Amino acid sequence: MPHVDLHSHSRFSPDCRMDFETIADACELAGIDVLATTDHDTAEGALAFHDWIADHDRELDVIVGEELSTPDGEIIGLYLEETIESPCPLEEAIEQIRAQGGLVLLEHPFDPMREGLEGKAWEIDPDIVEVFNARTRLEGANRKAREFAEERELVTCACSDAHTSNEFGSAFTLTPDFDASDPDQLVEALAEGTHECSTSPVWVSVQSTFARALHKIGL
Repeated sequence: MPHVDLHSHSRFSPDCRMDFETIADACELAGIDVLATTDHDTAEGALAFHDWIADHDRELDVIVGEELSTPDGEIIGLYLEETIESPCPLEEAIEQIRAQGGLVLLEHPFDPMREGLEGKAWEIDPDIVEVFNARTRLEGANRKAREFAEERELVTCACSDAHTSNEFGSAFTLTPDFDASDPDQLVEALAEGTHECSTSPVWVSVQSTFARALHKIGL
């Protein structure tokens, strides 16, 4: 059964320092088979990583994604062909994701310590809801996401939101076999999936803060 993680970052995010080889090695060690790279406000890292995996013949299916900023909070676009410029209005972000044939993933929607959509989540129609984020410190936030998805009868996933190599494998979805290049098959597989969940240690957030500081000074 594939181990699927739909929320992760690379050095193309200002709060992450991981290069492609580090990510590929970490996923192999953690048993992750399908990974969405979802850098902040750019798909360039995911596009480059997708090509890198093919060039290096690594056993990892990479889904091109982007974590987009909007005035209402963040959302993730999956199966993108190019970067969507953001910040941009929430409705426009969703329209642009769908225009590329992509999927809308609602990540950490009710985490008050993150850029979740909170009440705005009820106004949109996501394809997938992240009901467990390994970096979320408040169990109530993950629980509220689960309750939201259950009430709306939406497809769900558990994700690592990895910014460091040892976070891979902390949370993922076990699914039946599917073609990772096909968005519809992903949704169908997630609908039959089960979640494996554990919370990442607090110090990984400290590493992200340090990475962001280095990025600001150009290192």
